[in-house]
Amino acid sequence: MLAVTVWNGMPVTSPERTCADLARLGTLADGVVAADWFLSAEYCPDGDEAVRAMRREVYWAGLEELSHRPGAGRARAALAVATGLAESPAESLALYCLHLWGVTEVRQQVSLVDDEGLVGRVDFLLRTRRGAPVVAEVDGALKYRTAVAGVPGGDRSNPLFREKQREDRIRRLGFGVVRLTWRDLMQPERAGMLLREAGVL
Repeated sequence: MLAVTVWNGMPVTSPERTCADLARLGTLADGVVAADWFLSAEYCPDGDEAVRAMRREVYWAGLEELSHRPGAGRARAALAVATGLAESPAESLALYCLHLWGVTEVRQQVSLVDDEGLVGRVDFLLRTRRGAPVVAEVDGALKYRTAVAGVPGGDRSNPLFREKQREDRIRRLGFGVVRLTWRDLMQPERAGMLLREAGVL
């Protein structure tokens, strides 16, 4: 793992080494978010599954060089959880929470279609203990900012209105829906409670 590279004329640690150090010196959650970013399209815009697999191998090989360093096991565990499919740090944190609670059947960025066409792409598709499908969505405040700015509640330009319509269509397809906010993700016991209420745990 290349430890030092040059960026804008300044010596810095390489992206993969920085991500590994975040996991080694921080928490498993820190490591998952960092590794997920390293594998993601945000870092590698032209990436596909083959590219993510190659990057994972590069990262893993670099971690072997750090095997004698404190926290190396945590860095390996973080890489094992990361998928590179999250589209935000909050989604990476949600992936960590699902791992923490032992949820193993997880699909990400799944497109749902009904008789009207594309409903949308959901963050996570899970299963209840009985096998029923559950959509888990990670909600941030940013996409609802327009609503706070005074757009009428029933106006189609209001993101809350659009999201309510989208959720109604998801539920009509037979999917349960659980929403996770930053507050829930920063307190994994809250995320666990919501997953339990949805029947996932």
